[in-house]
Amino acid sequence: MYSPGGDLLWSKNYNGPGSNNFDEPRSIAADNNGNVYVAGLSQGTGTMDDMVIINYNYSGNEVWVNRFNSAANRNDVANNISLDNSGNIIVSGLISGVTSGTDFSVVKFSVITNVLSVSNETPSAYSLSQNYPNPFNPSTKIRFDIMNDDRTGAHDVRLSVYDILGKQAAVLVNEKLSAGSYEAEFDASDLSGGIYFYRLETAEFTDTKSMLLLK
Repeated sequence: MYSPGGDLLWSKNYNGPGSNNFDEPRSIAADNNGNVYVAGLSQGTGTMDDMVIINYNYSGNEVWVNRFNSAANRNDVANNISLDNSGNIIVSGLISGVTSGTDFSVVKFSVITNVLSVSNETPSAYSLSQNYPNPFNPSTKIRFDIMNDDRTGAHDVRLSVYDILGKQAAVLVNEKLSAGSYEAEFDASDLSGGIYFYRLETAEFTDTKSMLLLK
């Protein structure tokens, strides 16, 4: 990733599980929050080439890897990737059929999220709780409440983490959520120690708190 001025922001390599075998990107997409999605192929261990999709966040940290090996256990390749307006991921490519040779494949799946509903009760107000544990190393949990509002239904909710200079370090939640109490986990394994800020944003509510990462 480069800045608009051409400065290198971060660079990441992916080496698959196949003992330094062949890995190749074929397509890339990014959402409005700077999350990057790469699709291609990667040789597995005894599986020939697998379809692979990798998600990196704005800071270049690997969020998840999705590998697909067809039942035929032969070559599977993702050639194109795109995002719809709801953040779902659509991948097209080819897979090896058991008796049908090479087949055209289109796969759609939702963005993996780390937010969990933690209560069946409906909160009467918005709130953002202090993370726990705090200080923490390397992970912590952040709880927040989304109140019921019949006028808006599901809410656009964003929970972001920033370093002390105001640079975005992670986006933990960026989706529509109904009223309820939620908990998100923040893994800072790839970040340096120090003070960080986390901000909850909806159309009706914004709050920010600080936390301390000890390394």
